[in-house]
Amino acid sequence: MAERGLELILALIIGALLVIGAFVVFGQSTASDSDLGPATSQGETPETTAIPTIRDTLVPSSPGDPDQFVQAWRTHLSTDHALDGFLEIYEVAPGAAVDIRSPIGIPFSSISVRRAILDDRELDQVGTSALSIGPSGQRSCERQQSGVYLCTDPAASPSLSARLALIERRIDGDDSEYELWEDEGCWVVSAREPTTSGTWGQLSRWCFDETVGVLIERTTWRGSRLERFFAEDLRTKVTETDLAPG
Repeated sequence: MAERGLELILALIIGALLVIGAFVVFGQSTASDSDLGPATSQGETPETTAIPTIRDTLVPSSPGDPDQFVQAWRTHLSTDHALDGFLEIYEVAPGAAVDIRSPIGIPFSSISVRRAILDDRELDQVGTSALSIGPSGQRSCERQQSGVYLCTDPAASPSLSARLALIERRIDGDDSEYELWEDEGCWVVSAREPTTSGTWGQLSRWCFDETVGVLIERTTWRGSRLERFFAEDLRTKVTETDLAPG
């Protein structure tokens, strides 16, 4: 009974953390559209730093094709692969210029990241928190002091088509939140209205591996924070170890 109670508590705590982690690293989440609100907590005051625009930070190559962008995500989400990398977080002073292509300075936080996909199984891990998806659904897992991972009971996970539809709604149509651009072989989105708490921040840039087609770098600027994920090791042969939190 005690273990079951701990599972329920962890489900409430780390579930929210994992959704934020998925936003930070991959720019999309397995959450439903209703869960994708501002990333600020209740009672938290939104940041008031100067809002960057795409013209303040880079000149993109050309407007992007939404169909090609969604196809890039389809390839990423349906290609068997495993990778190890890091999430770096930089502090941005109000009004300071930021290079979203190549962050300058020393990050105040660097967190290990693991990702793996094999058929209908998936792992997204940021630090000691992981989201594991399998045939029975998705589980949130957290490493204990003993080193053992404790996971919640499985919950329903959205289909690939639902995840892609959510991405498409953000960049295509009259109610889209972001403008889409191509930039040096990567993709950039710029929020149509000022925001520091949107899912993709005010600016986000994604780069997919040219050969395998999976996401290998992502940078997001949101107010006083710049987040950069990058892969250090990419593999197309996925093992059971890759799919297990660790």
